[in-house]
Amino acid sequence: MSEKVYDDELLKETEDDIVKPRNAPPRRQSGWGIAPVVIAILGGLVVGAIIAITMRPTPGPVMPSDHPDIDSGPVVSEQQVLEMSELDERISANPQDVDALIQRAVLNANLENFVLAKEDAEAVLALQPDSSVAYYVLGVYYNVTGECSLAEENWGKALELNPDGDATGIMKALRECYVQAGSPVLPTGQ
Repeated sequence: MSEKVYDDELLKETEDDIVKPRNAPPRRQSGWGIAPVVIAILGGLVVGAIIAITMRPTPGPVMPSDHPDIDSGPVVSEQQVLEMSELDERISANPQDVDALIQRAVLNANLENFVLAKEDAEAVLALQPDSSVAYYVLGVYYNVTGECSLAEENWGKALELNPDGDATGIMKALRECYVQAGSPVLPTGQ
């Protein structure tokens, strides 16, 4: 077998051999070319992938949905956390800030913190006994705890103070409360 020997001088490109457009900038002679840029980009992608893989949460044990350790409560948004923090500050500065107490009671009810919602609603009623919203929140608390007659009483007061309230929704919730409690007594406004 014979090896072919090439003349290195014949294999080299010269600028004259390269067709280039008119007014093209002169070719930059560099020993590295684009290689460092490609290496940097690929290196960044690899580092990014490693970080993404290591930061990914690992799945925990799978538990049945009715397991007592499963938190089935609502997802709390960052906005709700900020709102709660601001309301807490307002109430700390002025414990008789009825508007802040009402807002916090409603937010707690929406977040299914029913005991805290009840406490705020009771504080509102001590300061402002004609608050339909406070009575509504108390109705929600008693509905959730299965105390249907107290839910009906508080929602009734809420509707007396605010006749434009959601009477249909309240009646539906009361019926459901009484049915779940196994009570033959249905709400009086049927």
